[in-house]
Amino acid sequence: MKILFVNETMGFVGGLEQYIFSLSKVLSGNGHQCSLLYAKSSGKNCDQFARYFFQCYQIDFSHSPQFDGVALRKILIQERPDVAFLHKISNARMIHEIHRSVPTVRMIHDVAPFCPSNRKFYYFSGKLCYRKMGLKCYLFPGCYRLTHARLPFIGHGSLYRTKQELKGTLILDHIIVASNYMRDQLLMHGCPLEKLTVLRLFFDAKIVTISSKEEYQNVILFLGNVNKSKGLDWLIKSLEFVRSPYQTIVIGDGKELQYNKSLAAKLGFSERIEFLGWIDYDRIKNYFRNAVMLVVPSRWPEPFGLVGLEAMAHGVPVIASNVGGIPDWLEDGKNGFLVERGNIRQLAEKIELLLTDRNLNQKLGEYGRTCVITKYNPDDYVKKLMRIFEQAIQKRRNEQI
Repeated sequence: MKILFVNETMGFVGGLEQYIFSLSKVLSGNGHQCSLLYAKSSGKNCDQFARYFFQCYQIDFSHSPQFDGVALRKILIQERPDVAFLHKISNARMIHEIHRSVPTVRMIHDVAPFCPSNRKFYYFSGKLCYRKMGLKCYLFPGCYRLTHARLPFIGHGSLYRTKQELKGTLILDHIIVASNYMRDQLLMHGCPLEKLTVLRLFFDAKIVTISSKEEYQNVILFLGNVNKSKGLDWLIKSLEFVRSPYQTIVIGDGKELQYNKSLAAKLGFSERIEFLGWIDYDRIKNYFRNAVMLVVPSRWPEPFGLVGLEAMAHGVPVIASNVGGIPDWLEDGKNGFLVERGNIRQLAEKIELLLTDRNLNQKLGEYGRTCVITKYNPDDYVKKLMRIFEQAIQKRRNEQI
């Protein structure tokens, strides 16, 4: 099958791009031809990212409703894909144009298609947002995205653009989400149930070599974009209540990196928290081998949390906020612990427990790895995904009769 991936970014950034890379590898290994249409490059290991794509095409469609329609049509004619597989794309006109030309399936990876701020929590109060997108988004401070100006004001176009993206997405042949949380959000925003499938993400545990527990250090690992949504500051604050020896490794960069470095220094943790910035995956694997836990202290409702599967594949238990799609794969007390969102004391208690009880740590880690192998493996994932593609193709054929 010829599959055209469409994503705003080419190159590694976060879990979305890691997923696209891993999926293109599996699909090409199964004899499918994958190509990529993107808007911009991340500049991070782009050659490696593109390794399993037959062709890569660039059209700038990320910053404006306008895009080169002639170039898009030429690509579609040249590629003649059996199906287009959309990922991060906010350009509603682009979505319509692709759907008009080819059977189209979209995987929604975040809350951006139904939340103008792409957070689903109020910026100032920190409370989660349970509202349906609408005009009320303008009535709650911190709900909307602010524009960059001398005096910030509401970006009035953001709600309109988000609504247009959602409207374009809902007419596609099929929509995939990775968690029950995302399914419920799409249903609330008018997605027909018959068009929607929950297909939880995968991780190939076979590429991971497990180290013996004797080699582990007391390393607490945080891996992700360093922004307010990811809650790194909650992890740092929780360490005030941890009494056992530990070393915390922070992998990732973002606009709140300096704030978190300053917070760590202020609390006297400069020597016990190491900020590595963004590093490539080959180096990340080495840190998982030495970790006794991964902490995912998210503020926002994570659509899934692929990094959790990555940790579990390495036999590393996970402590995470009980939000969004995380409870779909994190079984409390079996492969890690769910903690109340923002509960610093509870987070510290679970960290302390995994630092001190090595038998429990190993038990949780072994169960987590078994979960990835049996429930979240690439072979089962691709079989389900190909059925969705085939149904979308058949649906389009039926409509043309």
